[in-house]
Amino acid sequence: MSTISSISVDWTRFVCRLAVVLALSLASGCVAPTLLSPEIRFNTDRPQPLRVGVSAISITPTGSVHLAGGIPYRPSLNIHDDLWARAVVIENGVYRVVFVALDLIGVFYEDVVRIRMDIASQVDADYVLIASTHTHNAPDVLGAWSPCPLCIDDPYRIFLGQQVALAVTQAVANLRPARIRVAAGTSGDPNLSRDTRLPKVIDDTLTVWQAIDTETDDVIATSVHYAAHPILIPSFNFDISSDFVHYLRVAVESGMNGDAGPVEPQGGLCLFFNGDLGGKISPANAEPLVEGPPVEPAYERAQGYGYRLARRVQELLTNEAEWLNELLTVSVATRQIRVPMENPLLTAAIRFCALERALPDGHVHSEVGVVRVGPLEFFAVPGMIFPELVLGSVTPLPGSDFPDAPAESPALAELATDGSYFIVMGIANDMLGYLIPKAQWDSEPPYTTDDNKAPYGEIISAGADAAGVVLEAFTTMAGDLAPTN
Repeated sequence: MSTISSISVDWTRFVCRLAVVLALSLASGCVAPTLLSPEIRFNTDRPQPLRVGVSAISITPTGSVHLAGGIPYRPSLNIHDDLWARAVVIENGVYRVVFVALDLIGVFYEDVVRIRMDIASQVDADYVLIASTHTHNAPDVLGAWSPCPLCIDDPYRIFLGQQVALAVTQAVANLRPARIRVAAGTSGDPNLSRDTRLPKVIDDTLTVWQAIDTETDDVIATSVHYAAHPILIPSFNFDISSDFVHYLRVAVESGMNGDAGPVEPQGGLCLFFNGDLGGKISPANAEPLVEGPPVEPAYERAQGYGYRLARRVQELLTNEAEWLNELLTVSVATRQIRVPMENPLLTAAIRFCALERALPDGHVHSEVGVVRVGPLEFFAVPGMIFPELVLGSVTPLPGSDFPDAPAESPALAELATDGSYFIVMGIANDMLGYLIPKAQWDSEPPYTTDDNKAPYGEIISAGADAAGVVLEAFTTMAGDLAPTN
């Protein structure tokens, strides 16, 4: 474990920033400028061979920062494991698509646009998807857990854009001829996730795809897609860490021993992309390892969970993997959306510079997108969508604020192409908070929770209509892409 070089707080900067916030609150408030990425539509005319490249660049801060998630104003004191920007580039000679996984709780759309600009200044890419693993032990780039306003000056966010651009540039330089194999199933029995909110609905789909070098047969990338909050490290922790995601990646890349048997090393680079996390989908059955070297008590369950998830990845690759065609199409469609900001707390935070977001006419800008690589179909969702909205099992919650609201329709899974591998990319290109079915929205007392306390999801959601806006945008894009192959 490394110790951060400087754990002291820059009190002068803090007081100055606090003064600015107070001044803004007494004036008209401060709202960030509107930043937008252009909408994208492209389809490959005919299948082409693929090239795939990967890179991992550290985004670990060099000094003490405030950690996002859990207890607010929590300074980092140590580095347990490095945070990463992990990029995979896929191109077929016609189009180049980039996926980036960041070890952060989430990134607002405005910062995604800035990062795309940083990338564009270094290398060409037709589309860049930036998703967050949602660790609760990384720098607060949203501003919700920090005493300082982020929309004045934040060196870490500048550093983040530079590091992501470097990761993508190196991934492009590492492009190799590749074939893809993919496997999908569940996380096993017992499964590895649980729903902490009524009604209990879980999307237990675990999908993994690998890019294999066609010349050497080496694994270039292993991409793991599953929905579970990385919250096994307690929220009173002061360590920088990517939580169970760290151990998953170590196990997949380098192997790991445990009570259920060894995880064989795959080599290459492992990337983790979270899925439909709404309802606070959390890890389940995260027992510590029986075998292997001891770790700090706070990390035992995170290590055990990463190991068990990696074991299931190995089982799927061994028993269920399907090779895709050598020639594949690549297609992308995106759509800009305007989401009503109905949350008075978040509205005030934006206007008083605690959160840096544009707020034209009481709305925030965001984006949805769909990427197809052959039969792989990735739905980029700008927040933590409830599994009910993905699977199509929305049921009214008695006692909620809008129990008679019609279910958002169609469900996201119904928009997937028949025969495709449907993959939800959560917290992709924005962090709108929880995307909650309106019939389950519960922000007014009496509450539907067992302890009669306000549920957490509504506190950090844009509002009861956000999910409907997102699903409507996906629906309008349904015909914009070429058929899969």
